[in-house]
Amino acid sequence: SLELKYDAIFIPGFFDKVGLIVPQLVFYNIDNVTLLGGSGWNSPKLIESAGSYIRDGLFVDGFFMDSSRAEVKNFVEAFKSTFGKDPTLYSAQAYDGANIMIQSILKGASNRIEVKKHLDALQGYPGVSGKTSILPDGDSEKELFTLRIKNRKVRQIN
Repeated sequence: SLELKYDAIFIPGFFDKVGLIVPQLVFYNIDNVTLLGGSGWNSPKLIESAGSYIRDGLFVDGFFMDSSRAEVKNFVEAFKSTFGKDPTLYSAQAYDGANIMIQSILKGASNRIEVKKHLDALQGYPGVSGKTSILPDGDSEKELFTLRIKNRKVRQIN
């Protein structure tokens, strides 16, 4: 039996590979650490393949379809009824981008320079892909969804 002096292990990658790695960790009695991951973990297939082996898992993503946030719930419901399938991160980002542009136009932007001024002033836009702010250098800053896997369920913790 291995004795680890770590509080957590970061396992980058997608659900299919993580689903193979996690049971091996448990086989070698490495199951008392928090497992950390990225957006590639955000799939029901990870719970199917390795959910019973994950005692405590934390990961982040730019979209969480099962969020309790009202704007996400409304978006998911409308998306499913319109397209007959679940939205993805790209669907959520496209929706937010379109709404930000529409808001700029509704606030009076009639050309690209005025749209840029509205974008430059964007702070804390409550989108379905997290809060969005535009930084002084033009990059966007997004609030990610922090997710926890415990008892074979994925829950949002922020």
